[in-house]
Amino acid sequence: MAVLNKTKFLFDRDEDGELIPREITLDVEDKPTIKIIPLVRGEIARIFSLDNTEIDRDKEVIMKGVVEPKFTEEDLEFMKPFLVKEMSEKIMQNSGIVESEKTTEDDVIKKSEVKQDTKD
Repeated sequence: MAVLNKTKFLFDRDEDGELIPREITLDVEDKPTIKIIPLVRGEIARIFSLDNTEIDRDKEVIMKGVVEPKFTEEDLEFMKPFLVKEMSEKIMQNSGIVESEKTTEDDVIKKSEVKQDTKD
């Protein structure tokens, strides 16, 4: 049985403790790139909590996750829906919330790799 290597389960941070942005390519025309950071557990809980049914979750995900270019709320109000969806999905994939067929093993730890000890 392998010993848990916690660095495999933590998001990369710089020497100041800040999340390290990752450049990703969007699967849309011209294949533009953006820099994103993953959402951490507290942000995920805040955005997806049952009490927050009135917020635009995609907008919240993009506002928190995209670091370059930085978008304003007004930008997102007038952004084409397919682009909002694509950016939101990429951030959620990078955060380990959802998987995609293109996600590599380094991007998301698959449930099969995490075994719980069932001994009492």
